[in-house]
Amino acid sequence: MTNFISHHNDNVFVFPYDSYLLNISGTTYNSFPLQYYGSSVDMEINGLKIMQKNPPGYIILGIDGISVLDLDQTPNLTRNPIIYKWILNNYSVDIFSDDYLILKFNNKIKPIVQSKNCSLYGLTFKSSGKFYNLTDTFTQLIKRDIFYLDYNNNIIRLPELKTDMEYLIFAGYKNSLEISKLFSQEIDFSSGYAKNLDNQNITVTKYSLFDLKKYNIKLSGRDVGITCYN
Repeated sequence: MTNFISHHNDNVFVFPYDSYLLNISGTTYNSFPLQYYGSSVDMEINGLKIMQKNPPGYIILGIDGISVLDLDQTPNLTRNPIIYKWILNNYSVDIFSDDYLILKFNNKIKPIVQSKNCSLYGLTFKSSGKFYNLTDTFTQLIKRDIFYLDYNNNIIRLPELKTDMEYLIFAGYKNSLEISKLFSQEIDFSSGYAKNLDNQNITVTKYSLFDLKKYNIKLSGRDVGITCYN
């Protein structure tokens, strides 16, 4: 991998952020402000603006749980949905590996996705009332809670829970083949369709680091919205 970076000097972006790989290869493409630890939407938008002005020719995409150290266990596409959507729409798989994918900038039109299985979707929370009470607003200043989404037999750790953002969810985020399939399709993020949640079982588990207790919170369509992208 370091040889690949060296042969494409200053034209390779490592996602998620990996300064070690870049530094030993004598390049610093990832030096702009983003994203691995950040939960700020503004930080992610600013990072994307820089990438759009000077898109890297190649992206080395680490596969969660295999080539990427799980510092907080949150999937990369869930932590950084804005950047990940742009990458999905503008890159194709050039080199496939079980541990990582090397993506190449691609302006060619991809085939439009035909399946309607909702394996890739955006999750939004309509209210934080079920997650926080008056006391919680103060305890979060000391110790932030940890949240896990349990839906369709998949458990995914969420970043800091907010009601003003969309979390991108994909159950196959640990599988390089499943991720590769997403890059072979033209996914239109502007025309997703809403999923009917009337009979869905959605649970968010809240781990309070303040009182060291676990809370299982059942959610309905009144509490969350799901927008399907395939």
